[in-house]
Amino acid sequence: AARPLITPALISRLIARLRSAPAVIAAAPVADTLKRAGDSGTVEATVDRAGLWGAQTPQAFRAETLRWVFADADDAELGSATDCAGMAERRDVHVLLHDPGSPNFKVTTPADLRLAEVLLGTGRIT
Repeated sequence: AARPLITPALISRLIARLRSAPAVIAAAPVADTLKRAGDSGTVEATVDRAGLWGAQTPQAFRAETLRWVFADADDAELGSATDCAGMAERRDVHVLLHDPGSPNFKVTTPADLRLAEVLLGTGRIT
């Protein structure tokens, strides 16, 4: 799994938030300083991170919302979509952000895997 530290509690919280919204995603405020690179690979600008969130999974949707979002999607839309929330945004669906409040990083490198193993080994994440 890309995000193996997802907890049952997080899933329950996302489902609970669906009572008041058609869609809700796990996301965290961006904490890192962001740089925009120029063509030469040098810093062109520092990006204001105010209001920026990093989208994560899981992403939860009411079933009827998800069916509607994808009903008329063409191949170009599907090919350019990076996640289901992005598809929903294109249809003006209001997507709530929910901070998981615990580690929910993506495991994509051997170092990520080692960190996940350490965190799981502590017994604090189940």
